[in-house]
Amino acid sequence: MARQILSGFVATNGPLTGYPDFRVPDEVLYALADALNDGSLPFLLDHDPTKPVDGARLLSAEIRPVTSGGGTLGVWTEYEVDEHALGERRAFSVKFGLFGRTFPADEASGTIRLAADAFYFDEAELYATAKDLSALATVETERIYRLHAIPPEAAIVVQVGLEFLYAVGADLFISKLKHLIHRDRQTQITMEVKRPDGVSISADIRTDDPEVAGQALGLLADTVKSATSERLEYDKIASWCDAELPASEAEIGSGSQRDDEGLAVSRAADQTKH
Repeated sequence: MARQILSGFVATNGPLTGYPDFRVPDEVLYALADALNDGSLPFLLDHDPTKPVDGARLLSAEIRPVTSGGGTLGVWTEYEVDEHALGERRAFSVKFGLFGRTFPADEASGTIRLAADAFYFDEAELYATAKDLSALATVETERIYRLHAIPPEAAIVVQVGLEFLYAVGADLFISKLKHLIHRDRQTQITMEVKRPDGVSISADIRTDDPEVAGQALGLLADTVKSATSERLEYDKIASWCDAELPASEAEIGSGSQRDDEGLAVSRAADQTKH
């Protein structure tokens, strides 16, 4: 199969369409370049961990000066991929999170990490929900940045322990979380649940209905307890099923944001012998 070379900036410290009040800190750019080079950020389609780009090979990732778009530095990458691997996609974007405030528990023990996309959820909304959840456990907050022009859907990530889910119960937990679920838009809720055996299970719910989210959470603890797959999804017939995720978790993918220099696409020689 023919191969092609894709190159472009995955992130810069210039203005962002989706996050107009935010600039990627320079230290984050350097950390992203390091993570790309050490292989900890696999290559995905649309930031979807169920859609890895098979056969993608990183050729280079480095910090380069940016001469347009209002920025000064960016992370430049070059990948080799199969000719048809990306479909019509012709741009890179990257996903990362920055930690925010921690809300100590009122009385209860344990820790929850609550992350939400900064495009859809402002800081006040995230912190109000975290403060409400702190009645149950200490809450660490994180703001997620997905550097599309417009992130495709609202996203929330919650990290908890399985014992916590059993102790608190789905009804009480969703009553604290439901303020982040809006009926006018679909939200992807990713529950990352750690079992006593040390295995972490990631479970996705996509809904605009707090009641559906509550139903899913009501079934989640028992499902996670016996799960053999590390990723689950809540399907349209109201049950949990395997999402068939490859072993590696993902943070970087092709997206819809144009970088400051555009994205160069060229054809490499066919490496397949016939």
